[in-house]
Amino acid sequence: MANEDLYGWAVTERYALSYTEVCEQAVKEDKVFQVFKRIPAYNAILEHVSYDLGKKYLDNVRDNNPSLLDSLDTFVRRNDFLGSPKKAQYPEYSSLSMSPTTARYTKVLSDLELMFGSLDGLNIVEIGGGYGGLATVINTKYKPNCYYDVDLPQACKLFKKYCIANNVTNIKTVPPSKVQDTFANLEVDLVISNYALSECDIPTQESYCEDILDSSKKGYVTYNSSKEKAMHMMDRLKNYNNFMVRETDLCHKGHPIMVWGSK
Repeated sequence: MANEDLYGWAVTERYALSYTEVCEQAVKEDKVFQVFKRIPAYNAILEHVSYDLGKKYLDNVRDNNPSLLDSLDTFVRRNDFLGSPKKAQYPEYSSLSMSPTTARYTKVLSDLELMFGSLDGLNIVEIGGGYGGLATVINTKYKPNCYYDVDLPQACKLFKKYCIANNVTNIKTVPPSKVQDTFANLEVDLVISNYALSECDIPTQESYCEDILDSSKKGYVTYNSSKEKAMHMMDRLKNYNNFMVRETDLCHKGHPIMVWGSK
């Protein structure tokens, strides 16, 4: 895989190639689609939240937005129905076994609710939407106007297949080559990026800021890169409306969660 095919994604070629191959196979072959969430080459990039971290995410929702837990079983049934994820038991929260990654998506939705209120009617952009797990969880409770996924072409195809299979139809996939044209005249209400933006090189991050973040009313970015790169991004975003580092992620590395435009 050539560097230009990664569109600034700062990951080793071996990991990138293995990941994109699984994406392509899952799109083309239903037998792979049925199990892609437990394929090791895919787990190296996504769907690898540990049991303990999943519990921390659910504990956080309980402590800060407990009413959202009323929807947890619905999130689990919908997001864990496809792809055969590895599951764990959290009996204090659900009688269902669930993917710890779905617990993480529930915590992200909790944060978004607490900061921004209802997500109904919004134009939402997720940079690095993966297979569509967060999009599925958000669309289970809310009805955004449109949910845009910006990702590698192979991942975009899997995102589309997964969301349509989950009856999430208000989506548009945007490979990096189409970002400028897609967002040039679009009013973006909320941009989300959990890890993906921070895993791009600096020129690519700058490009996404210019094309998407600068004109987005609200934002939520979990930044899992070096301290130096994180400080660079904070300096880049510091003049956004109500910008702040809301908290650090609950993983042991404590990645900063950068937000702006809160209600």
